[in-house]
Amino acid sequence: YRISIIVDGPNPKGKSMSKEKKIALVDMDGCIADWNTPAVEQLRELESPDEAGTYDYSNVHLMQDKYPHFSKRVDLIMERKGFWLNLKPIEAGIRLYRILSEYFDTYILTKAPAKSSLAWGEKIEWLHKHIDPNIKKIIVTSYDKGMVYGDIFFEDYGKNIRSWTKKHPHGHVIMPNRTWNQDIDLPNVHRWD
Repeated sequence: YRISIIVDGPNPKGKSMSKEKKIALVDMDGCIADWNTPAVEQLRELESPDEAGTYDYSNVHLMQDKYPHFSKRVDLIMERKGFWLNLKPIEAGIRLYRILSEYFDTYILTKAPAKSSLAWGEKIEWLHKHIDPNIKKIIVTSYDKGMVYGDIFFEDYGKNIRSWTKKHPHGHVIMPNRTWNQDIDLPNVHRWD
C-alpha cells in the first residue's frame, strides 16, 4: 500500500511551513488487536438454548444496536478481567501502525467502557506488551472519537468513521475491510485488505 505524505507547503499567509509531522490516529480494537474473535466466543457462551441461531455474529456492533440485552452482554464481557489484556494482535495492522509512525506523529486512539477502569488499564498494558513498553502516545476516550484531531485515521468501526469524517472532512481514513463496515462509502475513506 502506498502512503503519500505532504509535510511541507505554504501556509495561508504564503510563508513556508516547518516540516512538522502530520498526525495519524490508530484505533486499537479491530485494527491492531482482535476484539471480535474473543467477543463472539464469549457471547456464544452466554446464549440460552432457546437463542441458538438467533444472532448474526458477523456484526456484533449491529446486534448491540438491535437488542438491548445483547449490548448488556457485550458490556459484561468487556468488563471481565483479562479480556482486553488477552486480545491477539493483528499483525498486518501493527505493521501499518509502524509504517505510519515513520512518517506521522502517531497516536493510539481507543475507546474503553466509561465505567470500567480495569478495561482502560488493560488496554494500556496490551499496548506496552504488543507495541512498545515505553509507548506514551495513547489517547483513551469513552465517547466520540470525532472530537480528536488528526490527518489520517486508521479505524474499522462505522460510527467512529462517520463521526470523525464529519468533523474532519479533509482528513483521510484507512479502514480495514470488515463484515461490520461494508456500508461505509465515503470519498475520504480508503478500504484496506
